[in-house]
Amino acid sequence: MVVFAVLTAGVAVVFALVVRENLLQRAAAAPSSGSAGFGPLVRDRRLLLLFSLSFFGLGVFNGLTTWPIQRRDESTAIRQLGEAYCAPSLTRRTTNMEEMTKQASFWDKWVLDSQAWEQDADNERRLHCVFDAVKKGARSGAKLLDVGCGSGWATLKLAALPGMGEVTGTDLAGDAMARMRETAPGVEWIAGDFMTLDFPKAPYDVVVCMETISHVPDQQAFARRIAELTARGGLVILTSQNPHIWGNASWVGPPGPGQLRNWPSRERLREFFQPFFELEPIRTCVPGPIADRGARRWLTNRYANRFGNALFGTERWAGWREALGCGCSLVVVGKRK
Repeated sequence: MVVFAVLTAGVAVVFALVVRENLLQRAAAAPSSGSAGFGPLVRDRRLLLLFSLSFFGLGVFNGLTTWPIQRRDESTAIRQLGEAYCAPSLTRRTTNMEEMTKQASFWDKWVLDSQAWEQDADNERRLHCVFDAVKKGARSGAKLLDVGCGSGWATLKLAALPGMGEVTGTDLAGDAMARMRETAPGVEWIAGDFMTLDFPKAPYDVVVCMETISHVPDQQAFARRIAELTARGGLVILTSQNPHIWGNASWVGPPGPGQLRNWPSRERLREFFQPFFELEPIRTCVPGPIADRGARRWLTNRYANRFGNALFGTERWAGWREALGCGCSLVVVGKRK
């Protein structure tokens, strides 16, 4: 809470200094336009201090007023949704045929409904984070497995990367996989439960998994299965919903019938993957306007987006916020031990 208040104050100082410099430059360039009247105003350091302290106080007030509410809402949600959906430590899981059928039905409908927006700017940025890791760490001709590939749109773009070898996509949504076998036969599409499927082309040089681990029954076993399918020295690239962002989105409803939802933290992801992979620092990506509660919303709402993009440029502003942990996805990159 206090940390983000301090960070918010720091951002306020940067904003104020940049605005001051811009106004002074305009005043110097066009003294007759009336802009010079801003000179004495923006030179007043007391205003900068007041501006910064205001943001600091706003951050502290926001934390003090919303933290108890968030904790109460999160506890209520956990009790209502039950251990099988939201509890942070999940040891008893139902993996029978009936449950898997419900999950497959949910994801078949989800994939079909999401095709209208799945290639939006946020998903494209998330995919480019994956691209960067692949280009940096994968060898030429690498075999790639995309776990939880959904409609396969990202799998096809990964397959089109220069130097990429054989590509396999897998998902629980059987209808989606059947459609992809017809429309994109150049990629191997495998439908079913990732934990029990056979992958004849394993081990893979690269395993990609985007926004999927939060929807599986046993996340630790899921990470172990990924490790089993990754070649020694191979690369894992996984993204997962950032619980500090999505947990502060009041508009997100409870899971639908057949949907599992458990957003793992950085610490949990590190615990799952570190025994098998040499991990890079876990970072965030895609600072979209998801959260409407908590201190981070002051850096990710649509007004902050517009102001920051205009002042600093879209890429730089997004990168700064991702570095501050404001991205809506966590990014895990590691090399198989």
